[in-house]
Amino acid sequence: MVEEINVIIDEWDPIGLFPFAPKDEYLDESQEICNEYKNGMGTKELAHVIYQVFLNSFGLNTFTKPISECEEVAEKIVKSI
Repeated sequence: MVEEINVIIDEWDPIGLFPFAPKDEYLDESQEICNEYKNGMGTKELAHVIYQVFLNSFGLNTFTKPISECEEVAEKIVKSI
């Protein structure tokens, strides 16, 4: 499941690090999202998890995406797993 999440997060590239970052740049965040995901979790709840994970990892000055973008990513994740 973490692989599917990581592919979606990499496509999103919320910090704008690709193509210069290593391929596993967001793997820790993807793993944390995977660990926090619970079966049956809704899109909005997962979006808040995604938002918090990236905010905690990169800080408010670096992670500037709105929760609405996190909701779009969460929807893709829920559909893929």
